[in-house]
Amino acid sequence: MTRVKFEFRDRYDQCGLMIRVDDENWIKISAELENESLNRLGSVVTNLGYSDWASQDMPSEFQRM
Repeated sequence: MTRVKFEFRDRYDQCGLMIRVDDENWIKISAELENESLNRLGSVVTNLGYSDWASQDMPSEFQRM
């Protein structure tokens, strides 16, 4: 199990976890500071060089994952 605590300071700061097999196969899960009231939860999955990206808004009070 991995736990991450966010301590954002500036807009677009990110906190997350990346698992990398090689240049063409990896996954990244992160939270990003958008503004004072909104963070963005995002994920990128790359398989054989092709990526799929997704994001979802989350309240700024949420500071752990």
